[in-house]
Amino acid sequence: MNDSQAFPANAAPSFKALFPFLVFLVFYLGLSIAANDFYSVPMPVAFLVASAVALLQNRKEKLQSKVEVFARGMGDSNIMIMCLIFILAGAFASTAKAMGAVDATVIIARSVIPEQFLLVGFFLVSCFISVAIGTSCGTIAALTPIAAGLVNSMGFPPPLLIGAVIGGAMFGDNLSMISDTTIAATRTQGVAMRDKFLTNLKIVFPAALVSILFYLVYGRNCGSSGNGEPFGSSVTIAHLVAVIPYITILVGAIIGGNVMALLFCGTVMAIVIGLVNGSFSFWSALSEVGKGSIGMAETLIVALLAGGLLGIIRCNGGIRYLLSKIERMISGTKGGELGIALLVCVINLFTANN
Repeated sequence: MNDSQAFPANAAPSFKALFPFLVFLVFYLGLSIAANDFYSVPMPVAFLVASAVALLQNRKEKLQSKVEVFARGMGDSNIMIMCLIFILAGAFASTAKAMGAVDATVIIARSVIPEQFLLVGFFLVSCFISVAIGTSCGTIAALTPIAAGLVNSMGFPPPLLIGAVIGGAMFGDNLSMISDTTIAATRTQGVAMRDKFLTNLKIVFPAALVSILFYLVYGRNCGSSGNGEPFGSSVTIAHLVAVIPYITILVGAIIGGNVMALLFCGTVMAIVIGLVNGSFSFWSALSEVGKGSIGMAETLIVALLAGGLLGIIRCNGGIRYLLSKIERMISGTKGGELGIALLVCVINLFTANN
């Protein structure tokens, strides 16, 4: 029997096994508060510290045995598939943006939206782009300069116009098929992306509808001319073609297509379109694919370290302890859902990372 086989797989519930989680929270939260910046402490560093603490626990087992358990947690099939999707998602988002898909979306919206509907238009465009590229921050970075440039010329209140962009970006972040949170949630829970999308849509759609109604009513009283005419550049065939990869992935994922195949095909489509419309050369396209993949490095590292840390904590009985305590306080389906929501809220509060 080797060392890894000697490690207990069904340890008794133990509160001490959860200590690495507490170390993670104290290290990450404490240093972030001290620096007055939650981005000053890289997430991988916090996970490394917590992982080191986990490996020092359970002194009855050899270090090599614990390292192998940690490695098995990192190499879990769900973690590996998740990492592969992260890589493909990064490649697609970077290539599609370089090809001009984001700019084309904005131009299409600006050419068909009358001035008095600008607020709701920016909100809807932000919704679409965030769903398409899987990141709220990326959507805000892409659209905010455009919105800011219209503040003075169109006479819209800056907070309202920027708020429409940010609100739409938050709408699409976790709905997106290529969002890291969506990928992590569906892979770890064994849920189809289509089902997760439709369930989340029921949650966020009422809030989005209220926002749309507000922007429709308030937007009619804003703007410089209010002549009801669209503004901006005219739409060309090239603009319509540029958004095809976004629409393809969105529709394909909703009807149940394999997300990895969709992301690969979407990346190829973006490359071909970009080569035809002259957005980049062949070598530049390869560079964008590489930059997009490498841009997911931190997410990949966090996923791997989190998988290994969870493997150690599970073997030490930490997960059993947590479940036993939660089950005592919960009864029924609704109680279980409330308990899960409470746990997620607390962890999200401490880590600032959904």
